[in-house]
Amino acid sequence: MTNSTNTLPAGRRLFFSLYFFSGFCALVYEVLWTRMFTQILGATGVAVGLVLACFMLGLALGSYYWGRFIDCARSPAKLYAQLEIGIGLYSLLLPLLLKLAGKFYIYIYQGIHPSLSAVYVLQFIFSGVLLLVPTFLMGGTFPILVRLMVDSADSQVGANVSRLYAVNLLGAVLGSYIAGFWWIPAIGVTQTNLLAGVLNLFIGLTAYLYYQKIVGQPISEENKAQAPEAAPKRKRRPPVSKRLSYVILFIAAMTGFIALTYEVVWTRIISLIIDNTVYAVSLMLSTYLLGLFCGSIMISRSIDYKYDLVHYLAVFEIVLGLYGMLHIPLFGQVGAVFFQYKIDKFAGSWFSFVQGQFILCGAIMFIPTFLLGAIFPMAAKLYHIPKQAAGKLGTDMGLIYAVNTAGAVLGALGASLIFIPAIGSRRTIIIAALICIIMGLILAVINPRATTRKKIYTIVITFLLTWGGTQTIQSDIAFSEQAGSQEHRMIFRKEDTSSLIEVYEDLQGVKTLVSNRQQQEGSTSRISIYSQKKQGYLPLLIHPKPEYILNIGLGTGISLAPSINFSPELVECVELSEGIITANKFFAKQGNYVIYNPLVNLIKSDGRNYLLLTDKKYDVITADLFSPYKAGTGSLYTKEHYEQCKMKLRPGGIMCQWLPPHQLSPESLKIIIKTFMSVFPDTTLWLTRQSVALIGAPDGIKIDYAAYKAHFEVNKIKNDLTVNRLNDPYEFLTCFVMGGEDLAGFASGSSINTDNNPIIEFNTPKDFFYLSDEELYEQNLKELTKHRKQKIFPDYLKAPESVYNKLEEYYNARTHTIRAKIYQVDNKYTDAQAEFEAAYNINPNEPEAKVFLERHYLDKAGDLFRINSPKKAEAALKKVIEIEPLSIDAHMGLALLYNDNKDYKKAIEKWKDVLKLEPCNMEANGYIKSTGRKLTEK
Repeated sequence: MTNSTNTLPAGRRLFFSLYFFSGFCALVYEVLWTRMFTQILGATGVAVGLVLACFMLGLALGSYYWGRFIDCARSPAKLYAQLEIGIGLYSLLLPLLLKLAGKFYIYIYQGIHPSLSAVYVLQFIFSGVLLLVPTFLMGGTFPILVRLMVDSADSQVGANVSRLYAVNLLGAVLGSYIAGFWWIPAIGVTQTNLLAGVLNLFIGLTAYLYYQKIVGQPISEENKAQAPEAAPKRKRRPPVSKRLSYVILFIAAMTGFIALTYEVVWTRIISLIIDNTVYAVSLMLSTYLLGLFCGSIMISRSIDYKYDLVHYLAVFEIVLGLYGMLHIPLFGQVGAVFFQYKIDKFAGSWFSFVQGQFILCGAIMFIPTFLLGAIFPMAAKLYHIPKQAAGKLGTDMGLIYAVNTAGAVLGALGASLIFIPAIGSRRTIIIAALICIIMGLILAVINPRATTRKKIYTIVITFLLTWGGTQTIQSDIAFSEQAGSQEHRMIFRKEDTSSLIEVYEDLQGVKTLVSNRQQQEGSTSRISIYSQKKQGYLPLLIHPKPEYILNIGLGTGISLAPSINFSPELVECVELSEGIITANKFFAKQGNYVIYNPLVNLIKSDGRNYLLLTDKKYDVITADLFSPYKAGTGSLYTKEHYEQCKMKLRPGGIMCQWLPPHQLSPESLKIIIKTFMSVFPDTTLWLTRQSVALIGAPDGIKIDYAAYKAHFEVNKIKNDLTVNRLNDPYEFLTCFVMGGEDLAGFASGSSINTDNNPIIEFNTPKDFFYLSDEELYEQNLKELTKHRKQKIFPDYLKAPESVYNKLEEYYNARTHTIRAKIYQVDNKYTDAQAEFEAAYNINPNEPEAKVFLERHYLDKAGDLFRINSPKKAEAALKKVIEIEPLSIDAHMGLALLYNDNKDYKKAIEKWKDVLKLEPCNMEANGYIKSTGRKLTEK
């Protein structure tokens, strides 16, 4: 019998190389096409899951069809060439097809306004129509090459199938890494797709030229004279019944299900440990595929020598399940190590930091993916054994690859859309692990070559190890420093299809909304409420009559709350995370119960996708603060997105984009400004306590001071602003920094962030690596201060001369405040205090100066009280009340001071002042009663 493994060394090396590059292209396509499709369908977990499901479904159908077809085909090499050429041609056409289909998708959506479930059906049809053709062709490459390169009766079928599977996986590893780290950031999405398509054409043409050379004969039939000596005799393999082969087929399907369930959960959990950047996503995918490759190449050395392969497959399944449970505690340990590594990262390079992320991914994923990589070739070999002499190798390999991939489809969708939102990541891992163990036990029990004693030993040992594994599983996957802090109590936790949302409460009752255990979305602290309210009011106050309002991003809902006070016709808020929507009940009071207001239409969707599909238009569109370094978020800062915003504005409408200066380098900030100004040329830039706002309009920003001032006289607005200490109309206007030509000059020389050239998504993770939050914030403050206009903006404000004079005073005070904030970042506390004092002396209403000085004198009073200087402490507290009459801490401090000095009359007066500010203060009520008794006794 001819051993096809070595029949044509040159031909085999060629096709192994071609299949390596085929795997490379397949992963480039997966990365690219997911990005391209979500720009139309949205970046929701459902949309991403449906795109990947259609991708893998096409692979499954293609494998099944071409596997059945190839056993009857005369020229596998020619067919393989045709498939690769077809993939390349279609990939080159896909951007055009996607653009045309996208317009049709929008037309259908706007015509029928489907329900949420109908939207999912529409997205699945859209993805399937465009993706099934190329993925159907991709799916056929594996069974065709197996038929081309492996003799069905060969004694080394398992080894050859394993090696072929492995070489494709190795190409996929490289494709994922190259696409994510090099090609897309260097040359763009369209050019990367072009390169991959040309490479596919090259693969197909090379295979076709070889086919012509051998006149279409299969490799295994050519040059039999070159056949090597017969392989050495080995122990006869035990027979495998057809009944067992069907069980193996089921095992293959379930293994695919488990593999993608694990991948989805691992990706979710690892992204909570390392920053979920586009680089991290690429690393996680590459690590996953590398583990599969290593497992497959390892088993290829012995798969044809194993006497009882069913037993080995059973053991691998059981170990995979046991490790799935036992490695849950590993997340906490690995997370702790990586948190320390992040602290020390600045001593190394970006490359060393990426290496650290790779090691972390490997520590979690390598062993289980190694096992998964070995399981598929073993299952393929076992399934083919009963029909080994029947010439059905292509059919068998096509079918088992198809059911494995179909299982992967169900695993990906089930984990992301059903299991994680319903039961959480930890329980999803446990269920997947138990399924693995059960499958292994089934194989062990029905193994025809296993003795009864061996079966009993396997069951007992597995049961004991499983029971022991369940004892190590904690109630939560804990690796967050905040989650473990005694000062923060978790009061809410929800995993949804896109994120993990938690609410923490500290000892003072301040609640904080945290997404993915890293990003604070807002809190109920006084300064945070002040900032969020200001963020919500600024764009609305600038517009003369905001009747139709759209907010992209909900957060705590506090920044959305001001919109109701303008008596609008419609307020809409788009929020991607179901968890954030649910968590809003903890911030309802501070947000004036805005999400329960009948005027508010809360839409669970991706903001960009909603703007693409809606036919509504708005007076004000406000985009919340989004972390630009997060994977997928960069699409909210592209030119194409801002063009959609522009199209959805009514005449006179304005667009406001909030930016986090502590997450952007000055270069990245300028890129976003340049991108925004490419759509809104006459843009203005505003600087609040923590954030930067870009406010633009198609016709430019023109503020009518009379209309602006009139907003402050509306009762609902006036009351809300007064409560939050924002009732000064001049204070908002002094947030202005620059606009128009000055802002264009500031951003000159920068590139424009586009869907094709997503600079922000790939640059900002490096910004965040090289500089800390404080350093980024400081650099942006310094850059903006250097270019800040020296006079208030007459070009943008229509107002009397007296208003400009008053604004000049406020503006000068704000200059000192900005200097003080720079000193704060540099830890120059004395200089910062001096600048805040100067700001307060110029403008006693300067909010940030008041906040700083209030805290400063409160701390000073506390220190003086501790060293027994009551008179000086009293003076410091009175200074606090002079700065901020509404300071409860200062009034309570004076009351306690008078109480200690036995000046009970003054103490009671101060406690009454506390009750005026906070009528339900139990401490004040208690002290008034006890102090009153002491005064009577005295």
